[in-house]
Amino acid sequence: MAACECRLADHQHAVPCGVSLRLASRGGEGEGGGEGEGGWEAHHIVPESSGGSDKLDNCAITCWPCQSKTG
Repeated sequence: MAACECRLADHQHAVPCGVSLRLASRGGEGEGGGEGEGGWEAHHIVPESSGGSDKLDNCAITCWPCQSKTG
């Protein structure tokens, strides 16, 4: 079991968020998608459009509610 790594204080949660995630619940669409319990998505800390990379040090696993707040 994994936990949400979101550390954005403006999301109104403890830092880090820590919501429990389910491996099979990645993404927001389709059967078992991210909008349900344990849903998650990979998040670029620095967006690619701002020069961020796809390397692990620029990625965080976030619960679907946190991901949807980041845009």
